[in-house]
Amino acid sequence: MTYLEMLSYLYNERPSGKVTLGLERIRELLRRLESPERGMKLVHIAGTNGKGSTTKMIHAMQSEHGLRTAGFFSPHLSTFRERIIVNGNFVGNEVLLEAFRIVNSEALKMDAQGENAKPSFFEFVTAMAFVVFHQMKTQAGAIEVGLGGRFDATNTISPVVSTITTIDYDHTKILGNTLEKIAFEKCGIVKPKTPVVCGESKSEALQIVRKTAQSNESPLFCYGSEFFADNVKLELGNNEFDFFGLKEFRSLHLSLNGAHQIVNASTALQAFLVFAEEVGLEVDENAIRRALKNVVMPGRFEVICENPLVVVDGAHNKEGAVALEKCINTYLSGRDLTVVIG
Repeated sequence: MTYLEMLSYLYNERPSGKVTLGLERIRELLRRLESPERGMKLVHIAGTNGKGSTTKMIHAMQSEHGLRTAGFFSPHLSTFRERIIVNGNFVGNEVLLEAFRIVNSEALKMDAQGENAKPSFFEFVTAMAFVVFHQMKTQAGAIEVGLGGRFDATNTISPVVSTITTIDYDHTKILGNTLEKIAFEKCGIVKPKTPVVCGESKSEALQIVRKTAQSNESPLFCYGSEFFADNVKLELGNNEFDFFGLKEFRSLHLSLNGAHQIVNASTALQAFLVFAEEVGLEVDENAIRRALKNVVMPGRFEVICENPLVVVDGAHNKEGAVALEKCINTYLSGRDLTVVIG
């Protein structure tokens, strides 16, 4: 089987179970695979918006500190290989194929047990990622939640730090139609006595985060109180800010654009600092600076052509649209714009 044949099978041919609320299937699949998700020092990231960027920045900081680092993202933008990375790089097609074969051999056995036992696409791919990371002997990693948190397939890990970026309205048919209900689902990734880092969210959502952390006896670090950014300067492709949290850093440069990305970067940095403290890793300021300055996240107010200037953004909900509008007003004020909406 080739890489393209694998993708065709995954998308079109492989039996896929119902997307049901619960972790029983993914836990059974991972058990059959001898628990490849164990043994890594992981940061788990949930949130309505910003979780992909935050995951990428945490991953970059871990990698810049010399750790063999796993990264799991969803969905992908242009290629399936974006979902599973090690030290910022795609893994080879043969590595993915081998992981596919290993997972599929057990998934087929589960398929035979009936419709409700069949792993879903996301459960299958999550298991593939953990097999890849286990085979490549990754030491640490940043794992992005697919949807929600409580019943997400990634919620089978035992993280060192749980991170929640923002909480707003999205996927309301699945997660609930109030901020409190959505926050409850996101907070499902919080583990007992495991530190929680929370980005910028509305008060109704933060109340749920605080209650969840308290009931789990989990130390809580919230943007705007335990950590924050200041002296923000926004320039396309070269943004700057000061960070105040577990440590202080002045004049950090960030490649990602938008005031919201400053908040995401601050959340990622605080999460990394908590991670480093938990695992006994010495923090290298220059490594942090390199990670934030060079991080790339496609489709986030991304400049794909400079002359003429072409910018692409994947905003898909109200919060994302507001952030996009602010970016346009900040970076493109006074320009004649042609807007194409897909």
